[in-house]
Amino acid sequence: MKARLCEQLMLRNSPVAIHTDPLRALGIALKYGFTTSVELASSIASQQYDFGTSENLKKLLEVIQDPAVAALVKAIGIPFVKSRTLREVLFQFRQQPMRITNDIESMVCSICRAASADSFTRCPIEWQARWASWMFDNIKNRSISVWKDFFALSNVHNAFYQPHLPPTITYSRSGSQVGVCSCMSLLLGPSQKAFQPWADGVYKYLESQLGFIRELEAKIDEIDP
Repeated sequence: MKARLCEQLMLRNSPVAIHTDPLRALGIALKYGFTTSVELASSIASQQYDFGTSENLKKLLEVIQDPAVAALVKAIGIPFVKSRTLREVLFQFRQQPMRITNDIESMVCSICRAASADSFTRCPIEWQARWASWMFDNIKNRSISVWKDFFALSNVHNAFYQPHLPPTITYSRSGSQVGVCSCMSLLLGPSQKAFQPWADGVYKYLESQLGFIRELEAKIDEIDP
């Protein structure tokens, strides 16, 4: 029976043919250990589906309930999608949700506002750039279910004052010092109220973009705990 099934997978006019439905065929080949069929089905499936998208990763897991596939998706597919989405969102400082539009005076000092708005430098706000980099490094390899706490105001200090970065930011123009960033005094001050709504907006946007991935992470834990 196994020999016949293996043969059917390779026949183009078979109802279980690899060329007709490579994902289904891959599941069968994995189940019965048909090495050649696994390689062919994997190759064809990778050409037909972009497994760098959450939708196709979900489709793969729906068809193939196999711990080996779940482990592969968990190790490669999901991190790829998460990292790509995080880069596309966190480092686009002039686009929503990263762009600061509400109550900017309480989150960005006048020196940094001027530097960011300068048509010549157009540099990102320093604390925001550090926060985005810190956030990316700390959540990219963690389950989305535990991301929320990283967006708390209490982590701004950790994001800005990193050992490899200077604690003081000085701006200069034409060789003369213009001023020193005082954003931390605003963000860590007792009256700070604008940061958390902004950070929550970034978190909710990421959560909406990666909803499928969060579902996949839960599904994979069921298949490959």
